[in-house]
Amino acid sequence: MRWPIFSSRWSLAIVAVLVLLLAVLATLQYRWIAQLSEAERARLKEGLERAAAGYCEGFDKEIARAHAVFNLDARDGDQELARELADRLTQWRSEAVWPEMVDELFILRREETGRAIVLCFVGESATLRQCDWEEALLPIRQRLGGAEPRLPVVDGILPGLVLPLQVRSAPRGRPPVERQPPRDHLVVRFDLEFIQATVLPALVATHFAVNGGDPYLLSVSLSDRPREEIYRSPSGDSTRMVKPDATDVFMGLRSFPQFSRSAFAGPPGRRPPPGERPRARGEALGPPDPPPPGLHALTEEGRWVLAVRHPGGSLEDVVAQARRRNMAISLAMLLMLGVTAALMVVSTRSARRLARQQMDFAAAVSHELKTPLTAMRSAGQNLADGIVSDPEGVRKYGRL
Repeated sequence: MRWPIFSSRWSLAIVAVLVLLLAVLATLQYRWIAQLSEAERARLKEGLERAAAGYCEGFDKEIARAHAVFNLDARDGDQELARELADRLTQWRSEAVWPEMVDELFILRREETGRAIVLCFVGESATLRQCDWEEALLPIRQRLGGAEPRLPVVDGILPGLVLPLQVRSAPRGRPPVERQPPRDHLVVRFDLEFIQATVLPALVATHFAVNGGDPYLLSVSLSDRPREEIYRSPSGDSTRMVKPDATDVFMGLRSFPQFSRSAFAGPPGRRPPPGERPRARGEALGPPDPPPPGLHALTEEGRWVLAVRHPGGSLEDVVAQARRRNMAISLAMLLMLGVTAALMVVSTRSARRLARQQMDFAAAVSHELKTPLTAMRSAGQNLADGIVSDPEGVRKYGRL
């Protein structure tokens, strides 16, 4: 009789242990999912920032290439300067990834009277001719009116480069020339429509490629005019770019070692060290120095701002959605384990109850069989012992 009590106690103990284990497992899974979600958020954030930095550096590499190609010193006359510009333009078209990026070349000149004029470079005839001021050049013209103009090299509104043409230093043996503000500035204007239609989408395909998923939302705007957008991805929405997941600046100058020296005669006033032959015009350099590991630092602040946002919303929303999904799957698995354990306990108790009913049935059947057999045995024993000897009694016992 103690076996059922013993079994029920063990069943209750097993159920209690299972409930405790499920609670511990649920707590551990909650913590693991939280840690995995935080690690996934950090991984996505780092990958997005790396892609944004690569995007900006890829564009600025062409800016640095243009700066290295078109950074020249002043020439003795406009004819020589025009020939030099034609050579530099040829070099750019042969080396640049996007040769069509350079649209026009201008020479902004401050005359002795203080008046500023603009010379347009005509590529077909390799000449310079005076032309009218375009609206895009008027802000530069205003800054040229100062006593000593200090123009930024990169102009994000133009967009393009504004490079001063420095006067060559005096030869050895002559008195040094007093440093004067540059008379001429070379303006390298980029084709904004080509950048919007070709360059920026190509960089998106290179650094933000998504296999089988929605593309990232990108927006490019002026750093000093955030509301003035230059480029937006086709699926982008200005209302969704209020809080971007990653931002970076570009359209600036970076230190690329392969562009630190020009393929022409080199910087003004540089004399080759003893034993080194002076490099002739147009002579190519040797293999460039390998770039340092990591991203290249900006040497002049970028004029454009890149904003990137995940197509599914913010990274926090995407990670939270994945976390909720993992929590739902984990909860479903725990519920399945709990239901399975409960079914095992119920089936065990049902089997024990059926076994007890089987034993009760066997005892009842054996009892019902022993009662008539006992009566028959007693009657036969009485007949055998001669207790009943009269014929009527014998017939009665026989009928029984």
